[in-house]
Amino acid sequence: MFNRILIYFSLPKPITMSRKSLFLHVVIILFMAACGTPPSEQPPVDRTAPAQGPRCFQSVTTSGDGSLSDTMSINLAFTTNEVTGSVDWNPQAKDRMQGTLVGSVSNGRLTALYTYNAEGRTATEQRVFQLGADHITILSGEMEERDGIWVLKDPDNAVTGMKVPEVDCP
Repeated sequence: MFNRILIYFSLPKPITMSRKSLFLHVVIILFMAACGTPPSEQPPVDRTAPAQGPRCFQSVTTSGDGSLSDTMSINLAFTTNEVTGSVDWNPQAKDRMQGTLVGSVSNGRLTALYTYNAEGRTATEQRVFQLGADHITILSGEMEERDGIWVLKDPDNAVTGMKVPEVDCP
């Protein structure tokens, strides 16, 4: 029996690979395969604005006792990078604003002219929004009048305002 044990240990052993070693080899092969030529550079895709179609947003803010509520509704229709739509600010108390938007989107930022009615008067002002995956944020900043239209003095430095969540369009 002792001779058999010696013979067993002196015979060449078959090559076996542990699972850990096999995993390491697979990772190295995949890493080497991934080091091919880099893909051609493509401009980033703007995933916050659909190429075409509607997006709707609504926020309802209720007073602490639940007796009053304010509603902000934004309905947008996208065609390529052009946008039309409506913005309705309906506070429970007063100062309701209803109007239409016409503008464009660049890098998820919507810049539009908002023509609205408020307390029996019609006005036009520039509005800037940042589109998110599931919301829209109204941006604000210092305004100045140019040719009868109120515009942001520095739209590139507009600050974050109200965030309005996306809802299903009616």
